[in-house]
Amino acid sequence: ELYCKRSDTLNKEFIGNLNVQARECIDGMYSLKDLVLHHTMFPQYARFLPLEQKKEALNKLLYENSDVHHLFCVLPRREGEQYLRYCPLCAKEQGEKFWNRTHQIRDMRVCTKHQCRLEESRVSAQSHQAFTFSAAEFYMEEKEAVPCNNEKALRYAEYIKAVFEAPMDFDRNIPISAILYHGMSKTKYLKPTGRSRYTKQLVNDMKEYYAKIGINNIVSLAQVQRTLLGDHCDFSVVCQIAFFLGMPVED
Repeated sequence: ELYCKRSDTLNKEFIGNLNVQARECIDGMYSLKDLVLHHTMFPQYARFLPLEQKKEALNKLLYENSDVHHLFCVLPRREGEQYLRYCPLCAKEQGEKFWNRTHQIRDMRVCTKHQCRLEESRVSAQSHQAFTFSAAEFYMEEKEAVPCNNEKALRYAEYIKAVFEAPMDFDRNIPISAILYHGMSKTKYLKPTGRSRYTKQLVNDMKEYYAKIGINNIVSLAQVQRTLLGDHCDFSVVCQIAFFLGMPVED
């Protein structure tokens, strides 16, 4: 999902087949690497991949025009995430309207700037859609902003935004499973010996916690187990576990 104000030939997930004029325009503003890292959803899909797989994904996107579905897992969008979202107050302030990529993060329901609920547009966010550009000015309806008064929901939105925007590490290969185990080490979900974990209790407590926040797509037991075993590294699964455990973004 690429959100750039000044190009009209960009696709929803990453960079589509650009015509010469569009490519020249973009090259004058950003390097291709900067474009992928800071103006697409790459940090969401690749952030927690093993180091070599993450590097390979970036290189293939930059130089080989590869299908993103072959580089990392792009899960189907679920309820409440099937259309591009926007903040009514951001839309009023922008002048020239554009899609904000942080509003499209999985589980994002709130604009962290205005602390109001995000609205759904009529533009599909499905990754199987053909390369097309849907100008925000034609799809952002004028609506009254609905304040979000749920403090936990606001903190979670700020957390996943901070994780998404944090610099990506292309030097160290620290498995996300090891980082999460470290986060569990001082909780009731992992014995001090580290030999026994209480994953089912963790998931049950997470479901209760996130239901109060209003997240529909709460992680399952199987997803958490696979993540802790190092077989899964989905952004929303990792963030839900880490936020619930109280882990700082810097970890």
